[in-house]
Amino acid sequence: MAARAARFRTARCARVLWALGMALFGASFLFRTWNTPGLVTSLGLTGRDLAIEIAWWSVIIPAAAPAYGVVGLLTATRKPHNPIGWLALGLSPLITVQDMAWQYAVRAGAVEPGQWPGEPIAAWLTGWLGLLMMPPFMFTLILLYFPEGRLLTLRWRWVVRLTLLSILLGTCVAILQPSLMSGGLAGESIWRRRATDALRVAEIGSQISALLAALSVILRYRRAAGHERQQVKWLAYITVIIGLSFVAGAIVWSFDGGYYLGSAILSIAIFGMAIGFPLTMGIAIFKHRLYEIDVIINRTLVYGALTAVLLATYITSVLALQSAFRHLTGEQSSLAVVTSTIAIVALFNPLRNRLQNLIDRRFYRSKYNAEQTLAAFSKRLRSEVDLDRLTAGLMSVVDEAVHPSHVSLWMVKRPAQHSPAQRERG
Repeated sequence: MAARAARFRTARCARVLWALGMALFGASFLFRTWNTPGLVTSLGLTGRDLAIEIAWWSVIIPAAAPAYGVVGLLTATRKPHNPIGWLALGLSPLITVQDMAWQYAVRAGAVEPGQWPGEPIAAWLTGWLGLLMMPPFMFTLILLYFPEGRLLTLRWRWVVRLTLLSILLGTCVAILQPSLMSGGLAGESIWRRRATDALRVAEIGSQISALLAALSVILRYRRAAGHERQQVKWLAYITVIIGLSFVAGAIVWSFDGGYYLGSAILSIAIFGMAIGFPLTMGIAIFKHRLYEIDVIINRTLVYGALTAVLLATYITSVLALQSAFRHLTGEQSSLAVVTSTIAIVALFNPLRNRLQNLIDRRFYRSKYNAEQTLAAFSKRLRSEVDLDRLTAGLMSVVDEAVHPSHVSLWMVKRPAQHSPAQRERG
């Protein structure tokens, strides 16, 4: 009875925390909607810049609060001893409070300057709350406790302590010296120099703990089997997507003229952090369609490589043909684009099949071997007439392709069908 009452109180606390986060999210969304037209006018955003502003700050990032809130509520009510649910539930209102503070600071500083009181306080709140939501702080504890809410071993408790100490130290510095969070440099004051050093120590500690948390996930995957291995695969999948998108977006962004393409690639990383991470985390924790991750990874590898190869082929073909047309006729021609497009369409299916076979041989060897075994047996089946040999071959193929612990074959003998004349004579 006491356990049931405790479980009821835990579920009620989770629902209250979720309701608080959703209420703050609604207020933040209304504030942002009210703020956006004035912000767009003050910044002079148009065209693709306006699309990036709306996509990032009005759609993708605000969706993080309800995404983490829903996953946190489901986890905390069904698995109350798993700290991941409570971490996600706490992250939801934290995101909305930081967003509201930032919206207020923007309103007071850019949209209607001088008409709103307390702009420094709002900027101060934005700075130190934003520090808590930086990726090293956000995901370290989740990685350490994923998926069942237990550390890899008890020795990893010191990584948790390092994470919490780094968060506490960075928060104290951000509260006491908010100018450091906006890029302020240390001046002559000894306190500012000490605060700068403390903030660097907090950043180094958070980065070390984040790297160790990623290492714990790798070690957990190597030691896991069955369901737990599939759960870690989901987390690894979304983490790799986010990391590659960040790196690729930053590289493209650094080139001249690569701002918009880099922003589009970075949008994938932001979407992954805001929505993809909590979604895959919920799938893994609740084991919902868990084994589909292998198909998703396979398709991602195939179509990712296919897109890269076709894009490189298309660009190379267009440049080569344009150069040839300029050399022959002295001007560019749209025929280069048409020819390259037709070539890409013709290459799509053959290249996809070749990449699928290559990836299956390299990363899914057992699946590839099973498919080859079944293909060879199907050819043999067309010419085999001996029932005993056919039965032995079928048992061998099943054992080689599936590796079961036991194989049995039941054959049902159907009664012979007699002609009407035979039935009359009988």
